[in-house]
Amino acid sequence: MAQVVEGRSRSRQATRSADSLARGLGWFSLALGVAELAAAGRAARWLGMERNETLLRACGIRQIATGVGVLARDDPAPWIRARLAGDALDLLVLGKGLTNINTERDRVALAIGAVAGVTIIDALCAKALRWRRYGRRDGWPPRRFVLRETPNM
Repeated sequence: MAQVVEGRSRSRQATRSADSLARGLGWFSLALGVAELAAAGRAARWLGMERNETLLRACGIRQIATGVGVLARDDPAPWIRARLAGDALDLLVLGKGLTNINTERDRVALAIGAVAGVTIIDALCAKALRWRRYGRRDGWPPRRFVLRETPNM
């Protein structure tokens, strides 16, 4: 005899996880953006990139904009992709800083490592959100119920 049991949807759990990660990245983006705006001069001096203070402020504004976008929209995927593009720009600016003789190369390398780590998290979140949106492409509806054999008594 078969018994119908409601199956747990892995895609539902994955969706919640991806949304939670996106929300966390949105708050992180807001906090980082405010910090970049408030302490752009100190950060530029710490990195030895004093001439790029305005650029750091612009990065702060971008971080705040993407953070608000992630938190305000039902579908955060486009804003997570915007975070990825911003990470690429940050890596480009920091990489350019390594070529300047006046920069604190050890500190710039540390910043590159931190941005690269966040970039990996952004990429994983973007992939999870994309999977949520496109999921199974085999044409079959999602399985909501699973038939399981029950032992005869």
